[in-house]
Amino acid sequence: MRIALLEDDPVDLLLLTAVLSRTPAQGEVPMTCIAFSEDAALRRAIVEEPFDLLIFDPVSSGDDGLALLTWLRGVLESKIPVIVLSARGAARDVANALEAGADDYVLKPFRPIEMRARVQRFREPADAVRG
Repeated sequence: MRIALLEDDPVDLLLLTAVLSRTPAQGEVPMTCIAFSEDAALRRAIVEEPFDLLIFDPVSSGDDGLALLTWLRGVLESKIPVIVLSARGAARDVANALEAGADDYVLKPFRPIEMRARVQRFREPADAVRG
């Protein structure tokens, strides 16, 4: 499973990568994380190569944190699953992300075992969800 990560906090990025890239337990799909620290680089990569999942912090993607999600769903018409990972836990923030097309919303600080379980829900190969 190829996962694109957009996170501008190096500590959060390191923890997320370590949690998701560890040796899979029985029944889990192996995960490869490709990290991005800026929105533009992630957008270029998504257009050029398949990913099975996108996890991003809206704060990392610029002024309008959900613009990336709007672009992904609207312009690209991509069905790639998206998990929003954010420190913002207000009901309106969660609702806005889900309404924009997010498949899941996880609050920071995330719990490693829960994050792995949420990610494992999206096991389809990239070709099945791309486009």
